[in-house]
Amino acid sequence: MHKQHSPELTQKIEEHLQDITALEDKLIEYILDIPDSQLRNVIYMRSVEGHKWSVIASNIGGNNTEDSVRKMYKRFIDKL
Repeated sequence: MHKQHSPELTQKIEEHLQDITALEDKLIEYILDIPDSQLRNVIYMRSVEGHKWSVIASNIGGNNTEDSVRKMYKRFIDKL
């Protein structure tokens, strides 16, 4: 059974969803401006798509490991 919300609560929820969507758009725009394509992919896959480090390392390829992509991500975040 689906609970009905008051019009005021529904409006607040809609406003919060709009705020979240705007923040997500800003995050994606920021990530897409990262010049290093490998770093950009690591940041995007973790921050936007929420992938595990093992999946990111596999998708990035090369000699990258879970630990190496995690450290790459952490170094970038620590610089912010």
